[in-house]
Amino acid sequence: MKLTNREVFESREPLQTLLTEKFPVKVSYALAKLTGHLNVHLKAIEDVRGSLVRQYGSASVLGQITVVPGSADYEEFAKKFNELMAVEVEIDYEPHIVLPAQVGGKPVEVTPGVLLALEKFITIEGERGA
Repeated sequence: MKLTNREVFESREPLQTLLTEKFPVKVSYALAKLTGHLNVHLKAIEDVRGSLVRQYGSASVLGQITVVPGSADYEEFAKKFNELMAVEVEIDYEPHIVLPAQVGGKPVEVTPGVLLALEKFITIEGERGA
C-alpha cells in the first residue's frame, strides 16, 4: 500500500484513540499489526522532523527548541517539512480493518476526525464494501 508520510503522520493519534477501545480480538489484532507497520515509518518521520527543528529552531525560555511561525527560518523549515510529508512510502501491509458497529450490544462511537484520518485503513461494519 502506498501512502505519503503525511498520511502516516496524521494517522498516529487517531489510531492511538482506537487502540484504547475494546474490540473483538480479530479487530484488535489487525489494529495492533497496522500500528506496528506504521510505527516504523513514524520513527523515521519523527527523526527527520526533529533534525529539522534543531536545524531551523531556537531555544525557548524553557530551553525547548522550537521553530516559531514568522521567525527568520520558519519558511525554510516549513518548505523542508512539507517535502518530508510529501514523500511516498510503501507499507508492506494491506489492511482492511472492519470496525464493528456494536460491541457488547452497545454502538461503537468514533469521532469523524478519527474516521477521516484512518479512512484508507478501516471501514465500518455495514458500510458499503465492508
